[in-house]
Amino acid sequence: MKYPNNYVVWDLETTGFSFTDNKIIEIGAMIVEDGKVVGTFEKLLNHGIEIPEEITKLTGLSEKDLKENGEDPHKVLLQFFEVLTESEMNITHNGFKFDIPFLVESLRPLLMGSELF
Repeated sequence: MKYPNNYVVWDLETTGFSFTDNKIIEIGAMIVEDGKVVGTFEKLLNHGIEIPEEITKLTGLSEKDLKENGEDPHKVLLQFFEVLTESEMNITHNGFKFDIPFLVESLRPLLMGSELF
């Protein structure tokens, strides 16, 4: 089996565990080409919502962090979508149960009308 030379390893932090009720608050990724990290994507997303205390304990992210350093969620999600679609493969821990449903649900309203949805 031939493995891709170009891939993205990524992870999400969220406000909770339900992809229909909670939001992505951080995206972190490493872009790998020929076995070497050639770039990163690290963004906080500011939805202007309350962050539960248990999520702050779990992720280390507070409302203050997101207010001060967070970016527009729509902009960040579209930027990350572009990173993923430019790679041959993407890798995420617990992807099918957690990260991928969150990403799809978050991107759905932004990509409605495109050929993807």
